[in-house]
Amino acid sequence: MKKILLLFCLTVLISCKKKLVYNNYDEITHYNITDEDTFKVDTIKRFRDIFGIGDYHKMDINKFEEELVSFGYKKNELNKNKIKQVDSIISNKIYYGSIDLTACTPLYRDVLILKKNNKIVSILKICFGCKMIANYGDEIKNNFNEKDIESDEYFNNFNKFEKTLTSKN
Repeated sequence: MKKILLLFCLTVLISCKKKLVYNNYDEITHYNITDEDTFKVDTIKRFRDIFGIGDYHKMDINKFEEELVSFGYKKNELNKNKIKQVDSIISNKIYYGSIDLTACTPLYRDVLILKKNNKIVSILKICFGCKMIANYGDEIKNNFNEKDIESDEYFNNFNKFEKTLTSKN
């Protein structure tokens, strides 16, 4: 009887473990802009649409990277190892719905361009200050539980996400 109970508990434990999801991006490009560079272009309406909460209907996904560079965003290519790390984070540890817990109005200093087969499939605008992400393009497969937003884990995930993007490895 003890063996059956132990086997049952072990089965329940294994089945409760969250299975990781991956989107398997071929390429992820990270763009970021410094506060100093934002002051140079913050009067341009199109920049404010990108940097703040803008009108996505006016976004040309094929010209978006050129626009970022023209406004002073710096391009950082991610290597294969970092692509896997970032894919794991954005697929398993980040929530993309509306969040009422923001610490500020989002200022999207960081942008990720996600590609499969050399085609842009999604653009993520990221504000690490208020832990917000705006997704434009294809929906990202994600298994983050909405109920976990109120936990410290969500905010810790964002901090790990930022460190992963900015680390040199």
